[in-house]
Amino acid sequence: MKLNHTDYMEASASRIETARRLHRIGRYSAAIYFAGVSVECLLRSFIVREDPEFDQRHDLRALCKKAELAAFIRPQDRRRATAWLGNVWTRWKGCD
Repeated sequence: MKLNHTDYMEASASRIETARRLHRIGRYSAAIYFAGVSVECLLRSFIVREDPEFDQRHDLRALCKKAELAAFIRPQDRRRATAWLGNVWTRWKGCD
């Protein structure tokens, strides 16, 4: 089944709500994992809008690059954003 950008946006919203519920009950590792999946879905939504054939999965750095997020980050904030992304990626991969 081929998903479109709306499907990914809806999946992102659903996953972040799951992450919030898990966080409230103290299931932090699971919350981090679902938050990461939410981010992945959000990035894929941006990407498939422009490239419906895109199918790379679970590589947050590649997804961010393909989604061209740098265009939305002020040049003076890019170093900090890169560090933040590295932190998110490390935590997310630790939940596998």
